[in-house]
Amino acid sequence: MGIQSLLFYTLVAWLPTIIMSKGMSDSFAGNMAFTFQLIAIPITLIVPVLCDRFKGQQTLVMLTCVSYLSGMIIFLLSESQITTLAAVVLMSLGMGGSISLSIAFISLRSHNAKRTSELSGMSQSAGYLLAAIGPFLMGLVYDHLHMWSIPILIMCGCIVLLAFCGYFAGRDVVV
Repeated sequence: MGIQSLLFYTLVAWLPTIIMSKGMSDSFAGNMAFTFQLIAIPITLIVPVLCDRFKGQQTLVMLTCVSYLSGMIIFLLSESQITTLAAVVLMSLGMGGSISLSIAFISLRSHNAKRTSELSGMSQSAGYLLAAIGPFLMGLVYDHLHMWSIPILIMCGCIVLLAFCGYFAGRDVVV
């Protein structure tokens, strides 16, 4: 929950700025911020349905993270609007899938409603606390280095960590 939230809030905060730093227009950057959130909507609705069809969700976690990481790497290397659009679409698919999975795991890994509420309270409290520092830290890194490549690489590392944690969270076990 925390890692996916950190990635989401960091991208929502900095995506247009990063795009404009690549020499693209502010209107294109705004459209990409809109696209990033719009494309995720159908995925956030589809992934929970898919979760119910599998005993374990490790495959869904890996597909989500591969999409997210692929998009982030393309975004890092992107110098044109078309590759930026492709990157944003892939990142959006990863983002939509990861939020749905993190929320679905709360109920899928619990025995009863009491346990679900305890797990939800813990994971969301800790998760959003971690998420709150993401935009600030990435901005701080940018302020020190005056380049966006290092914050993007840090986010790539976060996606790898998301895949690692998600793989274990996706096992068919109850906590």
